[in-house]
Amino acid sequence: MTMTTVWFAVQGIPAEIFLERAELIDTGEPDEFFDAEISAAEYPDGWYVVLGSDLGMFDADKLKAWSEGGRIVAGLSDEDALFSLATEWRDGRVIWSISH
Repeated sequence: MTMTTVWFAVQGIPAEIFLERAELIDTGEPDEFFDAEISAAEYPDGWYVVLGSDLGMFDADKLKAWSEGGRIVAGLSDEDALFSLATEWRDGRVIWSISH
């Protein structure tokens, strides 16, 4: 069984605003074992992290819009394609990106 994982670590953008931009809703229910399609957590140091499996979330236009006014460090891993990518966006611009 293979796995596809996408994640976003958001800084400088309030969780509510990021969720609105990403068209996500916080259910308020804990997901200890990552059973949900998308899980998220807010950390005391100001980071908001979202973890999912939908490759469609990892789109340059979305990352550009989502990062306005803040910073997003994001990654994806697709075991089927043997491909991985990590990138950082700030204020709608790519800062760096690396793939394997």
